[in-house]
Amino acid sequence: MALPAPRRSTQSRSTQTESTQTESVRRLGSIESDTRLVNHLLARGGVALRSELLELGVSVSSIDRRITSGLIRSFGGGAVGLIDDSKTDEHQRRAALIQRPDAVLAFETAAEVHGFPLGTIDHEQLHLLTNASNSARGHLGIIHRTKHLPEVDVTIVDGLRVTTVERTYLDLAICFAYGRMRWLGEHLLIEQRMTGPTLLACASSLARRGRAGTRFRRMLLGVILDEEPVHESIAERTFARLCRGYGITSLKPQFVPPWYDGLRGVVDFADPGRRKVVEVDGRRWHTTSQDRTNDRSRDRCARRHDWEVLRFGYDEIVQRPGFVAGELRSFLGLDRHDAA
Repeated sequence: MALPAPRRSTQSRSTQTESTQTESVRRLGSIESDTRLVNHLLARGGVALRSELLELGVSVSSIDRRITSGLIRSFGGGAVGLIDDSKTDEHQRRAALIQRPDAVLAFETAAEVHGFPLGTIDHEQLHLLTNASNSARGHLGIIHRTKHLPEVDVTIVDGLRVTTVERTYLDLAICFAYGRMRWLGEHLLIEQRMTGPTLLACASSLARRGRAGTRFRRMLLGVILDEEPVHESIAERTFARLCRGYGITSLKPQFVPPWYDGLRGVVDFADPGRRKVVEVDGRRWHTTSQDRTNDRSRDRCARRHDWEVLRFGYDEIVQRPGFVAGELRSFLGLDRHDAA
């Protein structure tokens, strides 16, 4: 005679039900966590910092499980992103930038973003440029330091901060052979990716800062550009109009300084109260060695009398008026809202 099957106790059935409910809640929570994670990554262009995900309520263990399962990948330095083979390079660039929000893509990386036809360049190594820290190798690339990275030299391409076409070309000019850079410069001009005036404005700004490679850039631009000089009176009137527009009124035109010898020494603009001189150069990039020697001689003469000198090129004044005004205010010691 067969024995009857033992009955499960009410307590056993209740425990099983609670376990099933707990598992369902856990799975639902996991799905919600994945949804928050994926939606946030999509909103951030496919890449975000771990700290951002933690703030959304996604736990460290959950992030690690998603990496192990292949839903997301780690870029190092606290950055994670969606796995998308078609966007691997873009995600790496985004990861590098969110790790270093003070930096921009530059050099070969910027050239690749802009689509420069450079042929064989280092696509594996990311290059970033910043004026906020010492040069160092980051988690995803090399960080270069500069003292001169104004916003006017930065643009946005596909949501990525990158040096402009002009700045990228001038930065690369000292990294590649002359023939290659001459061809590239002519190609970018012909394709209207940049113009002579905007290129000259960027080059003038770098030269004033004493950047390495100024002589080579001068020679290169002298070949690829054929710009006629602007008459000094036009350059000075343009500069004076800029000053009026930005409320800088302390500069006196055609000022006769203490070192004037009766023949030479009159300066374009000066603020005698602050002992500051501003020279406006109507020449483009075809300056002769004698022109540059004369400029240096005039600057030395001013410094011997404890005056400071700042120079601007015509293209810089026309193409970058806001930047020039900012440089002037800093040079003259003016607050942004002060009347000069």
